[in-house]
Amino acid sequence: MAEEIRQGLSVRTVPELMSFLGIKEDRVLHIIGLNKRTYQRRKAENRPLDPEQSDKVFRLARIGSRAEEIFGDSEPANAWLKAPNRALGGQVPVDLLDTDAGAEAVEEVLTRIEYGVYS
Repeated sequence: MAEEIRQGLSVRTVPELMSFLGIKEDRVLHIIGLNKRTYQRRKAENRPLDPEQSDKVFRLARIGSRAEEIFGDSEPANAWLKAPNRALGGQVPVDLLDTDAGAEAVEEVLTRIEYGVYS
């Protein structure tokens, strides 16, 4: 997977990710650092995402999968990802996924939920 990310994932992974996470296009594009016009152009030309954007897509998918695993279903997982969270200082988990530090914080909270440690 690392080599695929370095080469650039298909731009078609973006709508798949939106569907998987139940997140609107503008929000996903913001998180992965891709403006709408560039996205539309890449989609029309079937050009891949760049490595940084591909890495962020992979991060979103990985954390979405982790949340689904912990909550047992995509609906509660996606709801959790899109709701303000006290353990994250009132921030919305998905909004933190544009950085490694934010993603680590979200993963830490998910791990605490998995093990029943809510404080």
